[in-house]
Amino acid sequence: MNSPRIIRTVAGLRHVLKSEIASGKTIGFVATMGALHEGHASLLKKARQEVDIVVSSIYANPTQFDNQDDLAKYPKTEFADLLLLKREQTDVAFIPQTADIYHNLSATPINYGALTDTLEGAHRTGHFDGMSTIVRRLFELVTPHRAYFGEKDWQQLAIINRMSSFEGLGVKIIGCDILREPSGLALSSRNIHLSSQEKKASLTISKSVFGIKKRLTNRSLHEAELEIANELKHAGLEPDYVKIVNADTLEPLQSETSSGQGRLLIAASLGTTRLLDNGPV
Repeated sequence: MNSPRIIRTVAGLRHVLKSEIASGKTIGFVATMGALHEGHASLLKKARQEVDIVVSSIYANPTQFDNQDDLAKYPKTEFADLLLLKREQTDVAFIPQTADIYHNLSATPINYGALTDTLEGAHRTGHFDGMSTIVRRLFELVTPHRAYFGEKDWQQLAIINRMSSFEGLGVKIIGCDILREPSGLALSSRNIHLSSQEKKASLTISKSVFGIKKRLTNRSLHEAELEIANELKHAGLEPDYVKIVNADTLEPLQSETSSGQGRLLIAASLGTTRLLDNGPV
């Protein structure tokens, strides 16, 4: 099993991929911020099955952190990350420096209405501007045919889909299922900060996701949202939002009759750790 080729500069990445592109090989891309786990591994596995060359980036993008303390404490586990990339037969690991990847580049504001203005957009100022800027930049550098993103960050996935289509980026966006711990908790790099007691409390989130269809059999959308928010608070979490929205536009559903097109999105904090989860309605 070969280790991935480690590239740390934009020029180096272009040099390595030039011959692969010229030979007509298909490229799959998995963008990460490091602290890789089995959720990332599932994206890499899918890419490995579908393309000739798998490229993964490890880069904690500073412009999508509205709180620089969060950036400072984001886990840095490059050695372990590279072992996981090797295990999943990744061909290229791109680990750039900010000065290089942001050379002559600044975060560009985007506005896709409810897609960017609500939920995470309302709670994390500038987050999606930074996210979309770096994804666009990485697409430009890697020139992938396919890019793989997890459904746990549902709003991010919806924005990247819209951006790729609207801007004609020529990348097929592949959404991949949420991977979970045996308990049901959605895998996240942030789970490392949770104590065993906090993990137990956080299961209120995933239980709400799993049980939303049953809950809506005898409650309105608004009643279900309020009830879940109260259950989260009772378990010791602080909800940022509990919203049932159109899965594509992220606009609020108008009635229970359209719930088949819906998605429940939850964000809540437990101590200093912020957790996201979602599921179909």
